[in-house]
Amino acid sequence: EEVKVSSGVSPLAEMRRVADERAREKADVLAKEREETRRRHAEEAASRKREEEDARRRLEDAGRMAAYEDKRRREEEERRRKIEGEDRDMDRKRKAVDDER
Repeated sequence: EEVKVSSGVSPLAEMRRVADERAREKADVLAKEREETRRRHAEEAASRKREEEDARRRLEDAGRMAAYEDKRRREEEERRRKIEGEDRDMDRKRKAVDDER
């Protein structure tokens, strides 16, 4: 690339100035790329954290639901046994009354 020399400035000094300017531009571009990469990584990490938190919450909800279902089944089984016991008691009383006759 051709470097235009201002009057009173040596060609070598002008070439150094242009090279310095290009180096600053490259450094700026690299800094922007690094910042963009850092931002993207931070967003990805935040997204992963949200997904993990959602998964943990779903597991906790599923655990609570399973515990609720177990409790409901136990209560239903207790009610069924109680009713069956009451039915047996009624049958015995009925049989006892019938036997007395």
